[in-house]
Amino acid sequence: MSQTPLKHRLIRMADEMPAHPRNVHRLLQATSTLATPPKMVARIISQDPVMTLLVLKAANLIHFGHSGRIASIDAAMALVGYNTVKNVALKAVQQGILPSNGDQSPDPSALLTHFQATGWYARQIGLRLNPQCLDPSEFYVAGLLHDVGKWLLCFALPGDYAQVWRLSLQEKRPLKEVEQRELGIDHEEIGTLLGEKWLLPVALTECLGSHHGAKEWTGRNVLRDAVLVGNQIAVLAKAGQGGCPVQEPLPARLKKQLGGKPAELLATLEPLPEL
Repeated sequence: MSQTPLKHRLIRMADEMPAHPRNVHRLLQATSTLATPPKMVARIISQDPVMTLLVLKAANLIHFGHSGRIASIDAAMALVGYNTVKNVALKAVQQGILPSNGDQSPDPSALLTHFQATGWYARQIGLRLNPQCLDPSEFYVAGLLHDVGKWLLCFALPGDYAQVWRLSLQEKRPLKEVEQRELGIDHEEIGTLLGEKWLLPVALTECLGSHHGAKEWTGRNVLRDAVLVGNQIAVLAKAGQGGCPVQEPLPARLKKQLGGKPAELLATLEPLPEL
């Protein structure tokens, strides 16, 4: 499979990615009455990676040229207003349903749970790494979106990606490594392309494009640190299906700063609520 044509195809198809049907149903129910509080609609949107991306994309396009970029649903709503956020998210209703291809392939619901769990734990870890953070929801959003490249691959290449997923599990090799070998591109590279395409904040784009391979990181990014740890804790908690059978060791600086390994940290965090 030629990498450059595939890359272009994935970028084109990114605008058609479907939201999870459960979240679509919740959003339609919530927006069918004027009595629904805007905060409830924002909460539904923030539980779906595609809806969240659509809103951040719209907000950052409107905000383009101003200082800073928008990295949370609350900030987007403050900038563009509730009606715009709601209408942008509703576009996801028309974009179909993510396919599932058997027991060993990415199950959309299990994948979504992994996204949400990573966001849940990344938010708590982020506050430990940076207690003075002004908008903790940015840690949650980064965790929710970190694997959006997998979501796009499930949508754009359901058969091929199901095979990649199975091979990674069977061979017990990092999913990213098998993606590169079989497809010539991986979910992190796709995350970078999407972050740049949609003008997401640099720190958030780094989370989408580099949440593995901490040994190769340059510079400090607290958002990315929180997502790395949150992702590993979500896997340990068996929350959903992340598809990575091999976890890299946590950098020594993070173990020292947080006071333990992911397994030790899990016991000190608020448990994942029913989503």
